[in-house]
Amino acid sequence: MTFKKIMSAVMAGAMALSLGMTAFAAATPGQTELEGEQGYEIEVGSSTQAATIKVQVPDAVGFIVNPYRLEAKNEEIGITSAAQTQVVSPLQKIVNKSAFKISIGGTIYAYANNPEEAKLVKTLTTPAPGTPTPKEAAISFLAKADVETATTALKVSDTVGTKVELADAATDTGAALTAVELAAAGTTGGNTAYTFNFDGTAQDAPAVAWTEGDTYGATIAFTFTAVANAANP
Repeated sequence: MTFKKIMSAVMAGAMALSLGMTAFAAATPGQTELEGEQGYEIEVGSSTQAATIKVQVPDAVGFIVNPYRLEAKNEEIGITSAAQTQVVSPLQKIVNKSAFKISIGGTIYAYANNPEEAKLVKTLTTPAPGTPTPKEAAISFLAKADVETATTALKVSDTVGTKVELADAATDTGAALTAVELAAAGTTGGNTAYTFNFDGTAQDAPAVAWTEGDTYGATIAFTFTAVANAANP
C-alpha cells in the first residue's frame, strides 16, 4: 500500500507540473494565455504599404508649326482637327488613376531638325529696315492641373503651372518641368488631370521660305511621385 501511495503522489506531481507549463487559448482572438511561465519571447515582423501609381497617358503627342496660318492638321501625330494658329497643338492629358494624390514633374529636351536655317528662339527677331527676316519660331511647353473633362488648349498668355520655352530646353541637359500636383482619382471636382500642349509664334515672312523639313521636336521624360496624405492629428 505504501508503494502505491508513493507512485500516486509522483504521478500527481508530474501531472501538476505538466499542467503548469501548458498554454491555453485566451478568450480574446489572436491571444494566448500562459500559466507557470517565467518569460515569453515574441518574433516581431513588419510590412510596408507601397503606393502603386496608376496613370492614363496619351498615345501620340505632336504639334504643327504653321507660319502662314493655313488650315493645318496631322492625324499621324494626333492632330485630327484643323486650326489656323501658328503652333497647332491640341490639349493632351495625363490622368491620375491612383487612389491618392500624385505629383508630376520631369525634364523636357527640345531640338530643331534644321537648326542652321530654322532656329528655336525665345522671342522672334524684329529685323531692322532692309535686313532679311530670319526663319525662326518661339515655342513653349505649357502644363497645369485641371479637371479630366478639360478641352481648351493652353496659351502662352495663360496662367499655368509649368511653362518652358523650347529654346531653353534645346541643350544636352534639357529643362526641368515644375512639379504639378494632381488630386486622387475620383475626387469630386478635383484636378485629376495633368493637361499640356505647345503654343507659340513663328516668322510669317522670312527671307527664306519655310519648308516641310523645317521641323522641331521634343522628348519629355515625365516623373510620377506619390504624395502622402495629411498626417492624422
